[in-house]
Amino acid sequence: KSLEYPPQFPYQPVYANLHNDLEALQLRNSQPIIDLALSFISNDTMKSDAERFFPVETKSAPIQAGIQELPPVGKPITLDAGNLTIEGYSYTGSSFIMGDGITPQSGYAPVSTKDFVLAKRPVSQYEWALFIQENPHWSKSAVNDSSYLAGLSLSPQFSTNRPIYNVSYHAARAFVQWLSEKSGKEVFLPTEAMWSQAAYSQEHTEYDTSLALSERSVPLLGLLGGVWEMTDSHYIPNGRNAGYDRLQELAETYGLGKQVIVKGGSMISKDVTIDSVGVIEPDSVHDYIGFRIGWFE
Repeated sequence: KSLEYPPQFPYQPVYANLHNDLEALQLRNSQPIIDLALSFISNDTMKSDAERFFPVETKSAPIQAGIQELPPVGKPITLDAGNLTIEGYSYTGSSFIMGDGITPQSGYAPVSTKDFVLAKRPVSQYEWALFIQENPHWSKSAVNDSSYLAGLSLSPQFSTNRPIYNVSYHAARAFVQWLSEKSGKEVFLPTEAMWSQAAYSQEHTEYDTSLALSERSVPLLGLLGGVWEMTDSHYIPNGRNAGYDRLQELAETYGLGKQVIVKGGSMISKDVTIDSVGVIEPDSVHDYIGFRIGWFE
């Protein structure tokens, strides 16, 4: 598509610069870097710039999703982290087609997961209060962001399952690191593929329209509807067209700055589906964005 760059913000020839840098560095194998860079083409100006130096594939082979048989949801498992116990369900590692093929952001993509556990509920305000109690540098007064935890009154004495929100991706990463240390397990934000596998495996797909979690949505509560949930996946504009899993790995390998994919969130929009993709900056906070944890047994 076309995109006009105003005079005060002229287009920077990113692909010309990349070509010159690669020539100067004389890397033995620069193809992975090139592949990752080309997956960020999002308009005709960028495409024209890239085509001067690199072969740009405009179409990928069509993928048909069809009806997929995913392994059934496994047994309930708990994560014991001292004074905190978190319920979850196990999922068998699988290969499947993610997406609905409707938009470039939700296009079909072959993905794979390994065995994992996903929490039954999003991280709650009570759990965040316990986190702050042990990590006071993450209290509202200690974080230089007026939007962080805005509108929330948290207490480790008042137990509630209402999801936490107005926390950033960086804060969520600190939370899972804290739980990893307390539990001795590898706790993480799920990837988009993990989140999607769990969503496709839901027994009942009724959408929550409130932050008060409904027991109708099983086995995972608030997965469909409720808050948008942060994942640990990079948003790559053409990531669905050029080997999704490989590009995600390359983005991590090269330490690419992360625009975070968020999923769910239909409480605020009837148009949001299982396959919808939202994007946030890692340091931003929002009234309708929280997260759910996963872990490896």
